[in-house]
Amino acid sequence: YVTDDPSKNNMTFKIINKTGMPLKLAGGEPVYGSLQQGGSSFAFNFGTILPDAVLARMVVKTSGWNMRYFERTEQEPAAWSVSPEHDRVLKPDDEIIFTLENITCPPESLSGSFTIRYFNLPEVPDSIGAVLIPVNVLPVKSLMNA
Repeated sequence: YVTDDPSKNNMTFKIINKTGMPLKLAGGEPVYGSLQQGGSSFAFNFGTILPDAVLARMVVKTSGWNMRYFERTEQEPAAWSVSPEHDRVLKPDDEIIFTLENITCPPESLSGSFTIRYFNLPEVPDSIGAVLIPVNVLPVKSLMNA
């Protein structure tokens, strides 16, 4: 919702292993790109939906994971990346749950896509494309009509 109240825009998302086989994840520091040294990482951003300052203040909650904010570059939008603190195996149908909090959405925000990419998963090539999840930005007054 378009609002300066961060309690209105908490977001929880899951990553579920639907490969049908155990998925090895390497522990270490999060990365945001291919060929970088670090842990198995899931990187996510809001494209042009949220200003970088909002993304930088966002809080990522989960346990047993490292988190890092990456500032915008000429090639990539600002993003968060998470990686396990220690090596682990995600069994088939196991899930990892992340909660994003402290998200404000200024009036100039537009609908767009929440993007997730992955890097450094042993035995799995890095993301070539991204998983895109559409996000509709609605005025806060829409909350009262829901």
